[in-house]
Amino acid sequence: MHCEQCLINFLNVDNFHVISEHAELYNTERLREYCSWFYRRHASFIVTSEMQHLSMASAETPTAQKTSNMIVDEE
Repeated sequence: MHCEQCLINFLNVDNFHVISEHAELYNTERLREYCSWFYRRHASFIVTSEMQHLSMASAETPTAQKTSNMIVDEE
């Protein structure tokens, strides 16, 4: 119960998805209910945050692909 209350206190737009996934994984009813309420209350901010994270991730992808295609010679 104490851990659940701590997570409720830490919940914000930036970590909403992580905490929400943990609430589902560990079947914490109070935390799941709070996440649902928080999403309804802050949905536009959460969607905006998601879009920013996706655009940042897509900007970094070409570099990651370039390094993963490098061939290492071990001879």
